This record gives sequence, C-alpha cells and structure tokens, in this order.
Amino acid sequence: MLLFKLTVLLGAGLITSVSAEGSSLYAGDYLAAGFGARGMALGGAYAALATDAAAPAYNPAGLAFAGHFGGLFMHSSRFAGLVNYDTLCGFWTPDEAAGSFALSWVRTGYDDMKLTRWGEDGRPEVYDVVDSTSNAFQLTYARVLLEGLSAGATLRYLYDDLVPDTAEIGAVTADGFGFDVGVLWRLTETAALALVLHDPYTVKNWSN
Repeated sequence: MLLFKLTVLLGAGLITSVSAEGSSLYAGDYLAAGFGARGMALGGAYAALATDAAAPAYNPAGLAFAGHFGGLFMHSSRFAGLVNYDTLCGFWTPDEAAGSFALSWVRTGYDDMKLTRWGEDGRPEVYDVVDSTSNAFQLTYARVLLEGLSAGATLRYLYDDLVPDTAEIGAVTADGFGFDVGVLWRLTETAALALVLHDPYTVKNWSN
C-alpha cells in the first residue's frame, strides 16, 4: 500500500518536470493569485491544506475531502480600485465512489486603462481609454483512490475582452483553455503531502 502511494506521488512529480517545458507563459497568469481567505493569507502555500471550496485554485485533489457540498464568494479590490478580482465557486459530492465536482468562475477586471502613443510634439499622449476583463470558467473533479490518497484535475475555459471607449481601435477578444492536476496524500490528521501541476499547457488565441 505504501509503495503504491509513493509510486503515484513520484509519477506525478515526473509529469511535472516533463510538462512544464511546454507551458504558454502568462496566458492564465492572473489565476496564480488563487482565491479564498486562508490560501491567500498563506501566500498560496495551501496545496496540502486545500480541502475546502478553494481546492480548485490550489490543489484539485483536495476537493475529494471537502465534504458533501459547499461554496465561497470572494471580492477583492486592489491598487486603489484599479483591479477588481472576483471568484464564485461551489462543489458537490454525490457519494465517495462517484467523486466530487466543482464549478468555479474567476474574473479580473481592469477599468479605465489609458492607452498612450508618441504625439507630434514628441511627448506621450492618451489616445484611448479601455476596459478589460479576464475570465476563467472551471470544472474540477476529484476522487479518493485509496484511504488518505486522492487525485483531481481542473479544466478551464478562458475568455478575455478589451473594450475601448472610442471606435479608433476595435474591440479585442481572446479565448483558450488550460488545466491543472494534483495529488494529495493525507498521512495523518495534521500532516499531508501534495504535488500539483498548475497550467502545464495553457493557450489563448486573440482576435487580432
């Protein structure tokens, strides 16, 4: 039993080291902030503790130990209101054999961003103001494999838009996808090991 658990953990570590090279930089970078007060207060060091509604952000495998149902909502206003960060997540476990499911939505909004260019006098000038949002719609599944050992995955659809105040530049949109995988091994009530692969391959295609 112990040998099997160690094999699963080492296998996940091998996947991490191999797949990270194929990542697409920054396509889902805003998701690195995570969500939920506990995980964010710990600076994201929450992969082995995420057995609640925040599991999709830190370790999808932890969802298997979250209970029958639950959810969270979070709103954060950053940089004096320049950036708004919102999250809505809910999960449900029909029974242990079927596993646990979660749906989550993460939205980051940037309002009144000034676009500048060089003016005729050689100084920068504002030529448009845009609003931008980045959205991630996520489906998470996790299941207990053996006593104390679980595995899970999160699939996400990404959608961004950039809306100008004037018609000088057209609206720009983007969509894409990404995923996370994780393993959680709860050794005791107070000790656990976790391996998580975040965004091994996240892509986003822009309309122009």
